[in-house]
Amino acid sequence: MKKKGSVFMTAFVIAVAIAIVIILNISPKKLQQEEMQPELEEKAEAVSGTLYHALENSEARATYETGLDLGYWLSYSLPLIPDVEEIKLNLSTMIKEFINLYLDELRKNPDVEISPDLKITDIIVNVDESSVLNYNKDTSFDVTAVANEEIIFTGEGGEVHQKTSFNVPVDNWRFWYFYRVIRNWINENSYARTACNNMPEYGITGNKNCHYKQVDEVTAEEMLNDAVNELIGSFDRDYQCVYNCPDLPDPDCNGEAIDEPDPGCEEGDNYCSQECLSPDPDCDKCNIPDPFIECSYEIICDRDPSTGKTFIDTNIYDVKQSSCKSNDCCTDAGYCDSCPAFCVDTGCNYGNDNHDCEVTTCNDHACPRVMQDINPDLVPPCNKGLIIYEGGDYDGNKHPDHPKTDMGNCGGTGTEYFWSQIVNITCIDNSQEKPISATGNFEKLQFSFLMHTYFSRSHPVLNNDCPATCVFDEMCFPVETPEKPGNPAKPVGGGG
Repeated sequence: MKKKGSVFMTAFVIAVAIAIVIILNISPKKLQQEEMQPELEEKAEAVSGTLYHALENSEARATYETGLDLGYWLSYSLPLIPDVEEIKLNLSTMIKEFINLYLDELRKNPDVEISPDLKITDIIVNVDESSVLNYNKDTSFDVTAVANEEIIFTGEGGEVHQKTSFNVPVDNWRFWYFYRVIRNWINENSYARTACNNMPEYGITGNKNCHYKQVDEVTAEEMLNDAVNELIGSFDRDYQCVYNCPDLPDPDCNGEAIDEPDPGCEEGDNYCSQECLSPDPDCDKCNIPDPFIECSYEIICDRDPSTGKTFIDTNIYDVKQSSCKSNDCCTDAGYCDSCPAFCVDTGCNYGNDNHDCEVTTCNDHACPRVMQDINPDLVPPCNKGLIIYEGGDYDGNKHPDHPKTDMGNCGGTGTEYFWSQIVNITCIDNSQEKPISATGNFEKLQFSFLMHTYFSRSHPVLNNDCPATCVFDEMCFPVETPEKPGNPAKPVGGGG
């Protein structure tokens, strides 16, 4: 999570200076006409109010800028989420920097003298893991600012002392709500699990054409699109639930059912709005996403930019034919010469389809290498762990849309899968905007984070020891005893 550049900070300082001039500008004539002490107290109150709003704006800016650059929340296909304390620490550092900029601007006011040693030394973000995960900070939170000394305002009327700490809430700003929902979605890790389950470590044996699972850029983006839609559906499940399942007709839509259905309508139909409608397919489901939340994705890396070669690919090894011989099913040499025999397999079999997706070494040399050339700060950090493989017992016959490989009469092969991808996901809350001094505009809260998925899975060629079998036809009859060993007689009945 990185701070923005000096350009944004300059714009921020200019905006603050303008605001202070408007609030604190009091003419010399007015100072002469009024008692100096009340005037100083008035100015001190104005400064205190400015500091209050400065802290509120600093909170909004810090959360806004934090959300713009959250870094990797998924690395090497495993969750890497910053915990609440880590987010709090980052926010505290940024808020303290911003609020002290406000103090520096206040010192430039010639009518109010503030100690040059005065600093905001501590920012306390009043949230914890429990309050965030229990929905208590979804729409607002507060921050306490603590100064290193008592704030003393000095002027012609004497001195005015202010307290050294103050507390300011940020309302209608769903920062911790975004954090909670996206964190839960990342921990479920549905995207990486789906990818894992489409890359089995199995060997294949069979006869003729056998189906196999394939991943490529197209199937990967389909999985990604489904995962982002699932993320969108995770927002506000707990807040907006519509149950459209009346037990009895309710023509007025007021929850008061009538005893008898209208003519032409059958029992079990939905009678709301004076119409006979089909039952809601989502009856009793609470899965209506927040209409204000938008999430999108950008694929940062999934191929080699220099060659155009994809980093998501499936490879089937060369088929190895069975070692059986065509006369293995025969005991009589003459008979074997007359009746053909073949090595055959009755179907397609998938061996050892039960291996989990383990990340034991951070050896992805595809997308991380690309990011190293573009921006070393964007190289995904190392991460190790395990994704449970749930896609075992593959049956190619149930997947006619999957590609095939020609196994010959009786062959065996192996599979190799590789996947390296980096995507950026951004979610925006369209329900609220706040003034952000760094941009000079009202901005919507957004969360932008990176996901790195990596898999390298393979299974060697599986030997096929299928037996040979004789194929009988009408021209195949028992043969006469050969006159000499190794010289079979012709079949009886004109077989040849």
